[in-house]
Amino acid sequence: MIVSMTGFGRGMSEFKQKKIFVEIRSLNSKQADISVKLPSVYKEKESDIRFELLSGLQRGKIECTVRFEAEEQERSTVFNESFIKEQYTALRDLALSLGISPDNEQLLQIVMRLPEAFKTESGELADQEWQAVLAALKVAINEVIEFRIKEGNALDTDISGNVIAIRNLLEPIKEFEAARYEKVRKRLTDLFAEWSKQGNLDNNRFEQELIYHFDKLDVNEEKVRLANHCDFFIQTVAEPNPVGKKLGFIAQEIGREINTLGSKAQDADIQKLVVVMKDKLEQVKEQLMNVI
Repeated sequence: MIVSMTGFGRGMSEFKQKKIFVEIRSLNSKQADISVKLPSVYKEKESDIRFELLSGLQRGKIECTVRFEAEEQERSTVFNESFIKEQYTALRDLALSLGISPDNEQLLQIVMRLPEAFKTESGELADQEWQAVLAALKVAINEVIEFRIKEGNALDTDISGNVIAIRNLLEPIKEFEAARYEKVRKRLTDLFAEWSKQGNLDNNRFEQELIYHFDKLDVNEEKVRLANHCDFFIQTVAEPNPVGKKLGFIAQEIGREINTLGSKAQDADIQKLVVVMKDKLEQVKEQLMNVI
């Protein structure tokens, strides 16, 4: 099953006078790249949140934001004493180093205007509140998964269509193969006639050259392997689990057979078909970058 790495989900739950909101955005990435933004009261649960995100979403550049809205009585604002003292001392020392006599009251007013001079305390995180956060998180994760599946269905149509198109392009190659063999045969026959006139003909060597060139032109094995790889790709797409990495490996094998087919073609018409195959495969590879 093709599942996209692109997704968005939102969850909300309530605990007493608090409304807890969780938002998750997901983009494509080779590995799981998780970023979590939390209020200070939830910081102790960051590792648990990361575990839930990794378990549910597996791969992608995942951004998770948790916030809450609370009634005023749920919060108390206090001075951030350590920050105030640190900034006050720094400003005073700076003034003295510049030869300026510091005005202590003015320095304190400057520091107190900084947002960090105050902090909001919500108390310790109760287990019931954590369960509310977890509930909102799971809702958001499920929404992302649903979003990814819908995106995956759209990708499935394009990706499978391109692979089927590559396989179908094998059929027209047959039309040009007979003519290709005839061109080589004529070229070697002309050489045979020229060598005969010069008295330099070696029948055994001529037969060896003919066999060698026909063997170099034979692309039946490449066509069979390419068809099998394409069939395997389509079968893998239908598997129930996320198959992005597996499809990537199969796409590499498809690319190898297309390249070998092109190098052995020695025919302009077949080369044109090979170019179309390569274009289709590049589209597949680009789309697979967004598949789990």
